[in-house]
Amino acid sequence: MTQSFVRALARTARGIALAAVVLGTSATALAAQGATGKIEGYVRDLGGQPVANAQVRINGTAFSTTANPAGYYFFNSVPAGVYDVRVSYVGYKPKETRGFRVLSGQTVTLDFALEQTAVEIQEITVVAANNALVPRDQVTSKQLIDGGYTDKLPVDRLNAVFALQPGVVASPGTTQLSVRGGRTDENNTYIDGVPVQSGNRGTGSGRALPQLQVGTNAFEDASITTGATSAEFGNAQGGVIAITTKTGGQRFSGNV
Repeated sequence: MTQSFVRALARTARGIALAAVVLGTSATALAAQGATGKIEGYVRDLGGQPVANAQVRINGTAFSTTANPAGYYFFNSVPAGVYDVRVSYVGYKPKETRGFRVLSGQTVTLDFALEQTAVEIQEITVVAANNALVPRDQVTSKQLIDGGYTDKLPVDRLNAVFALQPGVVASPGTTQLSVRGGRTDENNTYIDGVPVQSGNRGTGSGRALPQLQVGTNAFEDASITTGATSAEFGNAQGGVIAITTKTGGQRFSGNV
């Protein structure tokens, strides 16, 4: 047996193997194409006018689309089977076709005619309140702070927010606050109604400790009173700081 004959035989074998692979791939692709179908149709109102942007979805699947300005919609590559198709749009009653069959390798048509319905809007009552610009029952100098205020500031701690209020000064290089020129340890701080002792006292070292810090994303509301405090806080020679922290929930959240 000559070498040329052997080489020719090997080339023939490779050609047969390649043809088998190509035929197998083509058969698989055709089988995959034949296992799915297409749904198309139009969404119109009872007068025959197209309902643009109507929401069309196949229940129990991830197939969902919206009708174009002509009311036309379609779904490609829908596995053959029986489905429930639902269409809805604001101002129209939702409509659903159940048991619609999708055939393998075929395009099936499903049109919808929607009936208009009135959209009920709940009554809203607006009451205008006439509040005095200066409440007569409040004589203290008090600043109220909430999340809507701190969201606009480039700070992440409440002490930095308090330092921006009238009559309050932050000691250089520290987080300590001086109210109306008083010492930084003369302020009364309450967190959720619990008094928090100043970090300047009870240490025996004579050095100031940083005040307890509360992040701007961890509080519900806060206030700082800088003058004319009530008898309840008569022992406050400086200011009175009150902080209410947020309560927990089912979701985790945070800021960077």
